[in-house]
Amino acid sequence: MKKDKKPNFKVKHPYAHLIQCMLLGIILMFSSVLVSSTSLFGFNKLGNSDSTEQENEVQAATPNGNWYDYASSSSSAVYLSGTTFYINTAAGLAYAARWASNTANPAAYASYTYKLNNDIDLSAHYWNYPFGLNDSRRFKGTFDGQGHRIYGICIKEGNWQGGGDDFGFFRYTQGATIKNVKFDYKVGNSYNSINGNTWGGVVARTRGGSSTKTTISDVWVS
Repeated sequence: MKKDKKPNFKVKHPYAHLIQCMLLGIILMFSSVLVSSTSLFGFNKLGNSDSTEQENEVQAATPNGNWYDYASSSSSAVYLSGTTFYINTAAGLAYAARWASNTANPAAYASYTYKLNNDIDLSAHYWNYPFGLNDSRRFKGTFDGQGHRIYGICIKEGNWQGGGDDFGFFRYTQGATIKNVKFDYKVGNSYNSINGNTWGGVVARTRGGSSTKTTISDVWVS
């Protein structure tokens, strides 16, 4: 005698296949996030922070001395080709600024072209010897940042070379061209202390009429 088969009470949910597909999709998406987490959170394959940008932002806690005393004419810092200075380092930039205001022949050197080859960190020392140091040595040349930035700029009134009340990365210009560069100043009264005197994020004062005006283009200041 045949035994009666037990009835099968298992009922397949009408959306079971859809639910399985959704769960599988969630699992795959989660796995993808885990695999790509190194790039999402800025870590490389070794688990170290991708800190290139962060390292560029590191600035000395307190400026020590003045860039005038740390200028370097080393070919690795700055080099001259024809009438163009190519600037690689902060010490090279300080040397170029001194050269542009050279007392021996300011009319010629002030009209040279100055180009940045790298981003420049000035936070270690005070920027106390600007391009166009005074009214008799106005900067009349071209300064081309070539898309680079100069950051950590510190200016303090008591450290200003030559005295006077006008402050800026460039002090006096006439018929100059300044372009393709970003200036980032260090924040804080102990770093940039001007006490209400004339202050320019790029140029303190421009000289000359409409035919010798200074042109500033693609320049950012923060």
